[in-house]
Amino acid sequence: MSNVSKAFRLASLLAVPTAFGAGGPENALVVVNADSWASMAVANAYIDARGIPQANVVYLKDIPSFERIGVDEFRQKILQPVIRTAELRGIARQVDYVLYSSDFPTAIDTSADMAGKEFPKVITQPASSTGLTFFYQFTLSKNPGYLGMNANFYFRQVSQAIEPMQWPEDELSRYRAAMQKLQDFGARREMERAAREKEEAAAKKQGRVPFVASPDAEAMARELAVLRAAAAELAALKEKHPRNTELLYNFACMRARLGEGDAAMELLREAMENGWWDMAHARRDADLASLHDRADFKLLDVRAKDVKFDLWPTSGFRSSVGWMPNGQPTQPDKGFRYLLPTVLAQTSGRGLSVTESIANLRRSIAADGTNPRGTFYFMENGDVRSTTREWGTARAAEKLRSLGMQAFVEKGVLPASKSDVAGAMIGIADFDWAKSGSTILPGAICEHLTSFGGAMEDGAGQTPLSAFLRAGAAGASGAVTEPYAIQAKFPTPFIHWHYAQGCTLAEAFYQSVAAPYQLLVVGDGLCAPWKKRIVPVVSELTPGRELKGAMKVSPAIQSPDGLQPAMVELALDGRRVAIAKPGEPLAFDTSLAPDGAHELSITVTASDALATQGRISVPVVIRNRESLIRVTAPSGDWAWDKPLEISAAAPGATGVAFFHNLRDLGRISGAEGRITVDPRTLGMGPVRILAAAMFGDKKETRAAPIVLNIVPPSVLPASALAAGQTLAPGFRVIPAGQPAVVVEDGKGDWLAKAGVQRDGEFSVEGWFEAESDDVHQFQLSGPKTLAISVDGTPIAWPRGGGWWYVPVPLTKGLHRFRIEGKADGEPKLDVRFGGKGTERIHGSFFKHAKAG
Repeated sequence: MSNVSKAFRLASLLAVPTAFGAGGPENALVVVNADSWASMAVANAYIDARGIPQANVVYLKDIPSFERIGVDEFRQKILQPVIRTAELRGIARQVDYVLYSSDFPTAIDTSADMAGKEFPKVITQPASSTGLTFFYQFTLSKNPGYLGMNANFYFRQVSQAIEPMQWPEDELSRYRAAMQKLQDFGARREMERAAREKEEAAAKKQGRVPFVASPDAEAMARELAVLRAAAAELAALKEKHPRNTELLYNFACMRARLGEGDAAMELLREAMENGWWDMAHARRDADLASLHDRADFKLLDVRAKDVKFDLWPTSGFRSSVGWMPNGQPTQPDKGFRYLLPTVLAQTSGRGLSVTESIANLRRSIAADGTNPRGTFYFMENGDVRSTTREWGTARAAEKLRSLGMQAFVEKGVLPASKSDVAGAMIGIADFDWAKSGSTILPGAICEHLTSFGGAMEDGAGQTPLSAFLRAGAAGASGAVTEPYAIQAKFPTPFIHWHYAQGCTLAEAFYQSVAAPYQLLVVGDGLCAPWKKRIVPVVSELTPGRELKGAMKVSPAIQSPDGLQPAMVELALDGRRVAIAKPGEPLAFDTSLAPDGAHELSITVTASDALATQGRISVPVVIRNRESLIRVTAPSGDWAWDKPLEISAAAPGATGVAFFHNLRDLGRISGAEGRITVDPRTLGMGPVRILAAAMFGDKKETRAAPIVLNIVPPSVLPASALAAGQTLAPGFRVIPAGQPAVVVEDGKGDWLAKAGVQRDGEFSVEGWFEAESDDVHQFQLSGPKTLAISVDGTPIAWPRGGGWWYVPVPLTKGLHRFRIEGKADGEPKLDVRFGGKGTERIHGSFFKHAKAG
């Protein structure tokens, strides 16, 4: 590699200290599937709207699937390249958020990491892409610790329920010994119960009387004597620690096992009076089975919702620190480190259209800091998907009201005819939001606890999380497979409490989920509707100002919400170059940076627990030399089917390079020349192209960015059937040299069943209905030789090493498609199509024409 190439590869990356602020564009890494037009389009729109620096965008190619891959592939093709790129660019320590654009796999098979180990039944797989990214340290080291039910130390737990026992060692030893006796006694009773149930089931099946073993009275007496001695130990410990809720609860379990129901109930009441609240666990606890039908136990269940328990304080997030089991940050090497991931948009399978997704993201971005005056709704309906979280609904609503918010616990599935949904917690398998008559406000988090809300592949059951996004929510979540109704795998009701205090959407989600390994989180992770305001003001920095030599700026800090500044940072093109305390100047030597156009931003971080940030960003020109670069290029809208020519002249330069978010688009050798760019490789939507000239002294000069809006070419008008033709279910497959076969199911070996031979040529054709005027898409996975046309027009689009994503601008109405190909060995082809999401081709949607 030449010296010029080395200089251009990672031009002018500056090593700078890292601060602990979070929540802005410099803290986010946007990850793009460069083979997917949808992923590129979503990313372009988001990068433009959020002001994401070019260094904070990572492009990946040859992703094998947009649905499901194995954990080794996820590590090698996605997670490792993302982390490594951030490190190479010198921004790893400032990145807190990983935001995946669309068309990345959402379900990750973790069998390889689980092999040879035993896990409880509730540890199901696959995991989600966001879950494994959150636990990136575990994932990269192949440590299945990410499957733990309490693996997230950033989770804000209920404080009373997890208060550690600060007891002398001799007391702890006595307590553990007593608990072991309870566990042993309970295990034997459960084994006996299971044996009885098995015998009863066998007898019923065989039509006989169940065999009932005679109890061993002497053995039972001995066991009860051991348990009573253990109870005496707990009674003695209770005298010294009368308010410890763990002790009180477990003592109640022991009394219940001993048949002392009244004493057990009194201990549960004492536990509740001291802050214990988890009646959902008590209802499932076999030790308390003898109490479950008692009226006073059921009354306690009602009282539990009114317990005034508290949580660990809401906290801002920093990936550069470690997190300890007590929820506190510590030095990086003394705790677990995480990243906050979300998927920006889901445009395949049961997702939204690209147009819907971009509109939703822009709506969410516009909601930042607007302090929506809506209402949070916690819905209860008796379904286990609802009851799993009802322990916290009343307290969450109460805490929201203490902030001045409107919050209600209501009966039903969805809020009915509400015009002000600022957030919603739902527990149901299926729903139709449109029929609720309710309106979701910009920035809202709405999610539901159910088995397959995050299973985004075509044909998965239950209502997907995308239903909330389509209705206007900024963020939603769902499990990618059957998780069981376990609270730890889903957000607690307090997600809205964290959010309403000013957290970002991603911070709110990950503070409320103890075990997020299976949860797919979709939405703008940076969205912060209730973010408090703090702003740096620098009157001497105006757009286009020229800077030279050493510079100093002393920003004034304004906060209408009364926040106090803790730190001020200066960043150049998204990379931090200076940090100062409030009142001190930010200093930077501009000669360390290339001459030419740059983006200068100043960020102030407040001293509050959330490390709230405010920033200003100004385009400036650094001019320490006399070197110049002139660029000639189109501007405004540019159709993606027209080659894009860019010319540059830089007197005295040894070469000029062109970049799109640090992707190398082309180079000119010498002082002037031109390049031709395929606009399809830039993606649809707003793009910024940077030109940089390199001189013999290894100095660099940058031109002002080339700003373009890549748009689709003319849309294809609807087609019409020939006179006398009608449509019938199924599409046609025409094997080379054979008659056409009508196929209604595009799954599995459908080509072979239709008669396509090994290494044989074939074509597939049919008709479909476009539901709107928009860019639709085909997604194809199959042989190397493939071509597609719509309405007789060939559709050309670059193809990567994974799926082939082909956008087609269509008008609403009937259209005709044709796919031609040649099998690579056994004939295999997977074809998806859609506008609002995609689905595998099938006979009820794709038709064939026949004589009327």
